Amino acid sequence: MEAIVDYLLKSAGVLSIFVLVYHFLLRRLTFFNANRWFLLAGIAASILFPLIEITQTVYVEQPEQMVYLPQQLATPMAMVLEQPPVEATPFNYGMLAIYLYLAITLFFLGKMMVELSSLRSLIRSGNKKIEGKFVFVSLSRKLTPFSFFNYICYSENDQQSPELDLIIDHEKVHAREWHSIDLLVSHLFRAVFWINPLVWLLKRQIGENLEFIADSKAKIQNTSGISYERTLLSTAASHMQPALANNFFTPFIKKRILMLQKEASAQWNAYKYALILPVIVLFLYSFNVVEEIEYIKGDKAQISNSETTAVNSKELVFDITSATTDDQLEEYRKQIESQFNYQLKFDDLERDVNSSLKTISVSAKFPNREWEKGFTIELAPKDLLLIMAQLDAIKVHIPKDKTTLSINKNGSKVTIPDVMIQGDVSGIVGESEDIIVRKPLSDHTLSFKIDATSTKKDLEAMKSLFEEEYDIKFDYSKLKFKNDKIVRLKLSLDDKKGYKASKKDADTDGIDPICVTAVVKGDVAKWNLGSCKETASNSYTTNSNYIAYGRAGDTKIDSLMATVNGQFKAYSLDSLQQLVQFDMAQFDLQNLDSLQNILQI
Repeated sequence: MEAIVDYLLKSAGVLSIFVLVYHFLLRRLTFFNANRWFLLAGIAASILFPLIEITQTVYVEQPEQMVYLPQQLATPMAMVLEQPPVEATPFNYGMLAIYLYLAITLFFLGKMMVELSSLRSLIRSGNKKIEGKFVFVSLSRKLTPFSFFNYICYSENDQQSPELDLIIDHEKVHAREWHSIDLLVSHLFRAVFWINPLVWLLKRQIGENLEFIADSKAKIQNTSGISYERTLLSTAASHMQPALANNFFTPFIKKRILMLQKEASAQWNAYKYALILPVIVLFLYSFNVVEEIEYIKGDKAQISNSETTAVNSKELVFDITSATTDDQLEEYRKQIESQFNYQLKFDDLERDVNSSLKTISVSAKFPNREWEKGFTIELAPKDLLLIMAQLDAIKVHIPKDKTTLSINKNGSKVTIPDVMIQGDVSGIVGESEDIIVRKPLSDHTLSFKIDATSTKKDLEAMKSLFEEEYDIKFDYSKLKFKNDKIVRLKLSLDDKKGYKASKKDADTDGIDPICVTAVVKGDVAKWNLGSCKETASNSYTTNSNYIAYGRAGDTKIDSLMATVNGQFKAYSLDSLQQLVQFDMAQFDLQNLDSLQNILQI
């Protein structure tokens, strides 16, 4: 809806330039043919110019948070997320407005078709006589002479006279120069863009100028000695006139006579046509420039040794519970950054109706490195997290699971308690550790999300991943950023096995989330591209921030296990996938601690 309104407003803006320039600067000039092409150019420009996009690359510093899809395998813990309630779909007034606009457009188009049909029937009812390029049609009805393409029609009651010859010469000019095309284009343009009042004025301007052209040339050809202006006045009677034809009698007889009496405009007035060029250029750069964001590594975001406070070797420890406030988190961040040579960020904060902290993620940026988004963790009301800031790492310890999540300059990792495992995995998980080798789970589900905060780099990464790992064609187009948010995007997906889909969205405040999902059963994958809300009722979800699952006996557990298998493949860890498999029988599904431990491996 917003894209349509944006297009109509831009079209109206372009058209207003041509209409106003003609009205105030050109309509009194005798450059009638030039005015004709000027007005037609206004129609073409108002249709095409809003579609033109001038791409301007803007280089900005790498944002603090880069979300890559799919999420890294090392998830902090298995998190139970409740399915959000399905809200009632509100009435879509935008679609109602679109249907109303289309209905009125169809009305005008239908009216135009009826008029064309009536004109065709009228011409076919007369007696025809061909003379050169013209077809003269005498009609039994009493009407003023008119022309439609090379058909020149007049009433058979009109007696042959010098006045009629002048009128015929006038209509020959219309037919010879194809003025009917101008009239049809103006009527069609009005039918489609009827909501713009300037369209109605433009249609009138085109009709007037065509009559000026025919009058000026017919007067030059007049050798009968009869005043052409008097002939105009003598025909000013109310007879039937087809709407889509070039009629000799028009309501603006006075203007036509004044223009016939007007002296030819000096050639230097032609400069007025050039005045529209800078206005058009200004319009294009004001409203049609699309910023393409290119992220670069900026030195401003880096912390050099000379700019930081001397770092000591002590460890700072802070506790986080569901009662921790945003102000307290900000104070923790400031204290850590004042003591250590890296930056810290607490984001993805989610609180319940009682302002209790439910979800938190930890990200860090080390000197000469990009931001590393480490972990997203969900807290129960009695859970405790310990933030441990050290010289070269930031760690999050979860006492109830005896699990430590750490971020350093080399990335993020998870440390879990020792578990009993069997089988040699030397060189992969350590020389002294073993693991069970079991048959892989074939059924799994993958899900990827794109939202307003995604970047062009994210889209390119997804495109490469889909083509290289899954052999499906994924592409994007019409990408437009505004205030570092995607405000317009079109996605397309082709699994090369019969499924093709596309999804587009445009919103000045940022697009709605779009999800790509795949249900894999054996060697068959069923892909889907659409709004994330359309898949909200699924029994599982995976996105760039979390993996959700259900309780014991729920098929969500199987989906979760299979999803992790799919994530192995997404990161080209095929050798690890063959070694690390999951046996649901050995999990304690009451508290899910054993499941968590296996997931960390």
